[in-house]
Amino acid sequence: GKGQPKDSRHAFLRRPDWRLTDDHNQPQPQTDQYVVANPTDPTVQAHIAAVCRDIVSRYAIDGLHLDYVRFVNDGLPEGRIYPADSASITRFYEATGRRSLVSIEDKAAHAAWVRDEITTLVERIRRDSKRIRPRLELSAAVWRTPNLAKEAVLQDSESWLREGTVDRVLPMIYTESNADYVRDLQLWLDAARGN
Repeated sequence: GKGQPKDSRHAFLRRPDWRLTDDHNQPQPQTDQYVVANPTDPTVQAHIAAVCRDIVSRYAIDGLHLDYVRFVNDGLPEGRIYPADSASITRFYEATGRRSLVSIEDKAAHAAWVRDEITTLVERIRRDSKRIRPRLELSAAVWRTPNLAKEAVLQDSESWLREGTVDRVLPMIYTESNADYVRDLQLWLDAARGN
């Protein structure tokens, strides 16, 4: 929602630098959708990984499920680039050798970089979790088709499944159409059989 947390220890208040910032230096607007942390920020990744390590080490769990391990773009203003704060852009330039975010190719490279950073986080969670609980199963909620996951929400979940980064995926196929559901599920079944 649009309100701010009441607890002063909440990351939203304590770590405003973790919020997504666009190419006009504006933070992600608060809407009825989610306000998310910048998935390319190393301190955000370290925090999420630490929370997962704490859960895995503290509790006798058989599995860990990652929800919203994607680029949440619901409610973001159209035509804006996220994350585009100076630190994120510097990391993008260093990682890709690019020097602008103007061309279609630059923007595609930026999206690929964000996707790779999300994958890096998932790989880190898996590595850390398996070190503590080798038999732990790691699962992720994934977007409705492998291609939409990769392109729309920057979630390379088909590769995660193929490469063993996650043990299972749970596709979010929200539709009232039986035909759409069957079609989208078949795409994931085909992807899973490729393993």
